[in-house]
Amino acid sequence: MANPMERRVYSRMAFSRPISFELSTIEAGALGKALFTGSSVDISLGGMGLLTSRHLKAGEIMKLLMPMDEMKIVVPVMAEVKWCRPFENEYRSGLTFLS
Repeated sequence: MANPMERRVYSRMAFSRPISFELSTIEAGALGKALFTGSSVDISLGGMGLLTSRHLKAGEIMKLLMPMDEMKIVVPVMAEVKWCRPFENEYRSGLTFLS
């Protein structure tokens, strides 16, 4: 029986890669960008699971820099943080891709 609390629309599959991501920052009244790293856990048509040492806030918008190893390029993908929880010594987040 399916979990009634499950909100995913798309099935996901394992996807383990290092991922860089950009977050906007405001320091001393100036808008900037900060680059962070993490590791993907899984992926679907609608989003991705991400492990990182940084606690992310639900609603944050980020630019994922997705490596496409086969083509040796990095594709920028916008995503929204849906949730973030402690996981072992890191944080695990659920991201939704934005179109």
